Order: sequence, then C-alpha cells, then structure tokens
Amino acid sequence: MSSSASDQTIARYPAFSDVLALGFGASVAMWSIGYLGNLPALAGFLPRWVTLLLMLACLFYCCFRAGQLTGRGWLGGLWTALVSALINLLVLGALKDELSGGGAPQLLVWLLGYFALSAVIGVLGGALGRTKRDTRKAPTDWLGVFSWVTVAATLLLIAKGGVVTSYGNTAALSVPDWPQSFGYNMFLLPLSKMAGPVYFEHAHRLFGTLVGLTTVVLALLVSLSRVKPLTKVMAWLAVLLVIAQGILGGVRVTLTDTTLAFLHGVLAQLFLGVLGFISVQASALFNSGRSPKLCATAGADRVSTVIAVILVVGQLFLGAVVRHFNPSGGVVMLHIAVGTIVLAACVTAGIRHWGNHVDVTALRKAGASVMHLAGTQYLLGFLAWATGVTKLANDAVPTNVWQIILPTLHQAVGALLLVYTVRLAVLSFRLLQEESSEQQAAA
Repeated sequence: MSSSASDQTIARYPAFSDVLALGFGASVAMWSIGYLGNLPALAGFLPRWVTLLLMLACLFYCCFRAGQLTGRGWLGGLWTALVSALINLLVLGALKDELSGGGAPQLLVWLLGYFALSAVIGVLGGALGRTKRDTRKAPTDWLGVFSWVTVAATLLLIAKGGVVTSYGNTAALSVPDWPQSFGYNMFLLPLSKMAGPVYFEHAHRLFGTLVGLTTVVLALLVSLSRVKPLTKVMAWLAVLLVIAQGILGGVRVTLTDTTLAFLHGVLAQLFLGVLGFISVQASALFNSGRSPKLCATAGADRVSTVIAVILVVGQLFLGAVVRHFNPSGGVVMLHIAVGTIVLAACVTAGIRHWGNHVDVTALRKAGASVMHLAGTQYLLGFLAWATGVTKLANDAVPTNVWQIILPTLHQAVGALLLVYTVRLAVLSFRLLQEESSEQQAAA
C-alpha cells in the first residue's frame, strides 16, 4: 500500500480509535472470562486466581497488540490498559464490600493498586509489542475493529440472555426490582448476593450496560469519521435501539410479562442486525475507492441476499415465539419447516457469492461463512428438537446442562447468521454492479 493510501486510511477516523478499540475489546474479553469463571456450575472447580490470570492475560495481549499495530509503543499499551481499567470499574463495584473492610482509605489504596497494576501490564505489553511491529503491513482499520467489538459484545449478551431464558422465570425474575438490584445500586450489588439464578440475571444486566456504553462510543466514533451519511444515521439508530432494549428488559422485570420478554428477545436480534450493517458500512473496504465488479448476475445475486436476510429475520421471530411461549407442536413444526427454507436460501446466496466471485475475496469469504453458519444453525435446531430440549415453562429448573447449552447455542448461532447474511447483502450491493447490454456486447 502506498504511503498516500495509508495516510488516507488513517485519516478516515479519529486518531484515538485504536486505543478505544483495543481497550473496549480487552474489557469485553475480560468480562466474558469473568462470567464463565464465576458460573455457579463451576464453583469449586475453577479457582478464582485462574480466572484472574486469564483476564490479565487478555489485557496483556490487547496491550501487546497496541504496541505492535498502532506505532504508539509502550504508550499505546498504557492507554489501552487505562481505558479497559476505567470500563472495568462498572463491575468491580461488586467487590466493594469485600475491599472496604478498612473503610475508605483501604478502598482508595486498592483502587490505586488496581490502576497501577493495569498500567504496568499496559507498559510491558506495549513495549514488547513494539519490538514485533511490522511496518510493511497495511494500517489496521480501527473503526472497523471497534464496530466488530460492538458486534461481539452484543452477541455475547444475547447468549447470556439465552441462558436466562433457558432457566425460565427462575432466573428472569430472580432480581425483582429495576433499575436497582435488591435495593442496591445495580453496579454495587455484592458478589456474595449473586448466587444461583440471580447470577445469570444480574450478569446479564451488567453486560447490557457494557454493550450500551460500547454502542454510544461507536456512534461517536462513526460521527467523527469519514463515512457515508447513512452509516452515521444507523449508528445513532443503534443507540436508540439499545436504550429501548434496556428499558424493555427492565419493564419486563417489573411487570413480569412474558410478552415483554419476547419483544426484548426479538429487539436484541434486530439491534444486532443493525450493528452488522454498520460493521460493513464503517469498514475501510466499503469506504475505499474500489470499483464494483461488473457481472451479468449481480442483480440476481443481490436478490438472493435480500431474501436470505428476510427469511432469517422471520425465522428468528418464530424462534423467539418457541423460546418464550413454549407453544403447541404445530408452531414448532412451522419453525422447523421455515428453518429448512432458510437453510436453502442461505446456501443459495452463499454459493452464488462463494462460487461466482472467487476473485472478490470479501464476497467469497462472506458467502462461505453464511453457508457454514446456516448448516450449523440447522444442525443445532435439529438436535434441540430431537432431544426434546425446549424452553422451560415458568419456574421450572433445568435438570441437565443440555437444556441450557443447546437452545442457547441455537439462539446465538442464529444471531451470528443474521450478522453475516446482512454483511453479505451489504457487500453484494457495494462490490457488484450489473453489466448493461452495451457492456456485455463490448466484452
């Protein structure tokens, strides 16, 4: 890549996008490890110090990448660590009671030590990453990276919500108030009170806050970047959707209404679809001066992606009905039948782009991803149906781990399939152009 092209790529978004992308990425990874490490099912099997080491390893890796990819060296690692440390304060409040036994002075010492440790990890990681820097590589598209961090955080949040749904009202209504939690400020509920189903529900709330914060920062970065006006509009639409999603989730708790839970689940999927759209529109590839490929099948290829997106959205809607209302066998069979149609539509769209456009790497990869995800989603759905695993009614408690794992994986892969069908559709409209009859004759 020429130096002028590199400069244009770097100037496309704010200079601090790299630190924000890596700092938020570190927090998303650390929160996810912390969630798994503190699962009630793993109590006594995974020592807390192992979970802590894994979280610190994630932070070190992101700081290392800051030194390797940003050109900031140890300073890039430091800023990445400090951004992550500030975000992590949202969940560290759960340890307040354990850390403040000696009063405010002890808490202050702990906070200073926490930021000092983060800074040391950042400096060391950034300095080591600087020694591995390869200036021959093209600059990283940090706005694109941040948009995918937001997608990943939302996908993980949907999976956590799937766990809550699998437990029925036992988890979903285990914390009876909102926005407080048992009368506590949501961010200060002691970890000791997050036992059993309460853990799943409260962790879902906290991770939802992380997704909301990440979405707002994404919208600000997009607004300050050189992207299409539509991308900026969609970024702020995502902010409105995540706010509505948070309110809907809270009202569902206070009103104990299953219909609201259903709407909460559907809106989460649509929100993720919007983020998938933004992740492509904000990318360097979409905003480059690259000319679309001329081909006679462009129109049909585009139509195939639009059909796939519509069918996937409809299938996710039916899936939410099955998950939340535990309907009769007829609705379940309709869900299975539509799933077969969705599989056929996604494979068709995937093959058209994977097979017909091997010379366009982005289309080839996106087409292959859609096919693989559609097949995996169909297999997971079949396994969930064949093993009789369904959403538990009301206050029932899961009797085996598959009643949680299969439906949650099925839901999460369906959400990821939506992201990639949207991605394929947007790329198809951007990278393909139908040949006119005159162009075909000239060729």
